[in-house]
Amino acid sequence: MGIQPDALSDWLDAFNRWLLFCGEKTKNDKDYRSHFGSWLRTLPFTTMKPTEYNPAKDYWERQLKTRQKEVNTGDEKFRIEMEKIRLAKKQTKK
Repeated sequence: MGIQPDALSDWLDAFNRWLLFCGEKTKNDKDYRSHFGSWLRTLPFTTMKPTEYNPAKDYWERQLKTRQKEVNTGDEKFRIEMEKIRLAKKQTKK
């Protein structure tokens, strides 16, 4: 399901607010369209109203998700290393 034609203008306004907030400048129409499509796929645009879009909130939510992924990745690496140590200790006891 895509954007309703009557909501496209509002979503473009929301996207422009995002670009302004991030300080991004697009170079040409092709770049703008591509970036808009990528940006829109990250949003629940079927349930969210474009007029309620808040770029600051979106930015911090993205930061939180990124940091959570980093933490989870670090936790997994730690778990694997601890498992290696446990197995090494077990083999030295034999």
